Amino acid sequence: MIQLIRQLLQWAPELKGKFLLAALYKVIEAIFMGAPYGFIFLTLNDLLSGSLTGKKVVLYTCGMAVFFLLQGIFAFLFTSTIWPTANYMVKKLRLMVGEHLRKLSMGYFSAKTTGSLHTLVVDEMLAIQMAIYRAFPDFIVAFTFVALVPVILLFVDWRMALATVTVFPLVVPLYIWNERHFSKYMKKRSDSLSKVNSEIIQYIQGIEVLKSFKLAGKRFGKLRDMLEQFREINIRLVLQGDIPLTLALILLDLGICFILFFAIYFLFGGTLSLAVFLMFLIMGLRIYEPVKQLFPSLALLKLAEPSVSKIKELLDTEPLPERPLGNEPKSFDIQFSNVSFSYEDEKVLENVSFSIPERTITALVGPSGSGKTTVTRLIARFWDVDSGEVKVGGQNIKDMEIDKLLSKMSMVFQDVYLFNDTIYQNIAYGSRNADKDRIIEAAKTARCHEFISELPNGYDTMVGEGGATLSGGEKQRISIARAILKDAPIILLDEATASVDPENEYLIQSAINAMVASKTLVIIAHRLSTITSADQIIVLNERGRIEEIGSHTELLNNQGLYSRLWQERVQAKKWRIGAGMDDESSL
Repeated sequence: MIQLIRQLLQWAPELKGKFLLAALYKVIEAIFMGAPYGFIFLTLNDLLSGSLTGKKVVLYTCGMAVFFLLQGIFAFLFTSTIWPTANYMVKKLRLMVGEHLRKLSMGYFSAKTTGSLHTLVVDEMLAIQMAIYRAFPDFIVAFTFVALVPVILLFVDWRMALATVTVFPLVVPLYIWNERHFSKYMKKRSDSLSKVNSEIIQYIQGIEVLKSFKLAGKRFGKLRDMLEQFREINIRLVLQGDIPLTLALILLDLGICFILFFAIYFLFGGTLSLAVFLMFLIMGLRIYEPVKQLFPSLALLKLAEPSVSKIKELLDTEPLPERPLGNEPKSFDIQFSNVSFSYEDEKVLENVSFSIPERTITALVGPSGSGKTTVTRLIARFWDVDSGEVKVGGQNIKDMEIDKLLSKMSMVFQDVYLFNDTIYQNIAYGSRNADKDRIIEAAKTARCHEFISELPNGYDTMVGEGGATLSGGEKQRISIARAILKDAPIILLDEATASVDPENEYLIQSAINAMVASKTLVIIAHRLSTITSADQIIVLNERGRIEEIGSHTELLNNQGLYSRLWQERVQAKKWRIGAGMDDESSL
C-alpha cells in the first residue's frame, strides 16, 4: 500500500497533505472504535466487585456514546477527504495520460490497440480509485489495531495480551502467499481484459464487414473464446486465492480459542479476575476483524498495481522531443534533406530530398506502399525521421513546438473521422473560436451546406461515431470544411476525392481550389487527372526513393515511372465489367 501511495504522490505531490490528513482521521477513528471496550471493562469490573452504581452506569454509557459519536465524526471527515482525493487522483491521471498520448509519435498507437488504451483510461483507473477509497483505510485500521490494542492490553494482563497476538505471526506467511498469488493473476486479468475490450470494439466497428462476408458468427466465436479465457482467469483468481484466505480466517478465528484456553487456565489458577477474563473474550471477537479485512483489501490493492504499472510505462514512454520555446516558422516552404524513415524494421523512405516552394502545389505520386502518406505525416511530425531533416520555413521542425507547427497545417485524410457530435461541432474543430457565420461560410465553400440544410436538424444533426450516418463523400466534404475553417498556410491532402462520386467530384475540386489559394499545398493523388496542373509532381518508387520530379508535361515526356502510371490510369478508365468476353461466352 505504501509503495502504491508513494508512486501516486510522485504524479500528484499536491495530494500528500490530503493523504496524511485522511490517514490521521482514520487512525483517530480506529482509536475511538476500540475505546468503548475500555468502558465495557470498567462496567464489568465494577459489576463483579459490587461497586457499580447508577451514576457510574450513566457515566460509562455517556462515555461510550461520546466515543461512538466521535468515531462517526472522524469517519465522515475521512470520507469527505479521501473520496474527493481519489476522484482528483483519477482525474489527474486521465489528464496526464491524455496529455502524454498527445505528444507521442503515431508509432506508439500503431503498436497499441484501441481496447488496451480504453481499458487503461476507464477500467484501470477505477481500480486505482477503489484502492485509494477502500483498501487504503482498511490497511490503516488494521495496522492501528495491531499496533495499539496489544500495547493497551499489556497493561491489563501481559500474559493474555501475548495469547491474543499469538496467531498474528502465523498469518503473515498466508498473507505473503496471497499477495504473490494476486500479483501473478491480476496482471493476467488486466491483460485479458484489454484483449476482450479490443475484440469487442473490433467486433462492433467491423460488424458491417463481418456480416457481408458471413463471418459475424466466426468472429463472435473468437470473442466468446476470449470471454471464456477471461472467465477462467477470474475463477482461478478467486478459487486459488481462497485457499490462503480461508486458512488465514481459520487461524484468526482460532485466536479466540487461544484466548479462551489461557483465560480459563489463568482464571482457575486464581491469577486472572473474572472481569479481565470477560474483557479479553469480548476483545477477541473484535481485534481480529481488521486483520481479516486486509485480505479482500489486498485484492483491491493488487487489482490497482497492473494499472499503475501500465500508466507508469506509458508516461515513461519518451514523447517526440521539442523545444519548450521553439521557433515559429516565418515562411511556409518545405524541404526534405536526405530523409530516411522506417516503421520498426520496415524501410519506407530512403534518402529522400526535395523542396516545396511556398504557395505552390506539389503532388505526391507512386505505387501503393511507396511512402506517399508517410511524407505528409513526417511534415506534420506525427513521427520523427530516422535520419535527415524536415524543414518548414528553413527551420528544422524538431526545433519547433509541435502545437505551433500543427497550427500552421490543415489536413484532410483519406479515411475521414468525424466525432460522435453534431455536424456544427465537427466543422468547428477547425477553429474553436469561430462563430456560426464563419462555420456556415466554410460549409458553403466546401459544397456541403446544401445537403446539411436538407437534414432534419440541419447543422445540429448528430453524425454518429466516426460519422456513421453520412456517406463517404459527405464526410469528406465536412472534413474539407473543417480544414477551410482552420485557414492554415500549409495544407496536406491525402486523396481528398477518393470517396466522392463522379457527380460531386467537380464540387469537391472547386472547394479544394478555394481552400488552397495562396497556400502551400501537398496532395497525395491516385487520380492523376486531378494533379495535371500541379506546380511539381514528386514520383516515389516502391522502394521509397524519389524516381523523378517535374511537371505533368515534363514527366510524360521523360517516359519514366510517372508516364507508365499515367498510361495505366488511361487503360483503367476503359475497363468495363465483362471486358474481354466474346458474345458467345456471354450468352
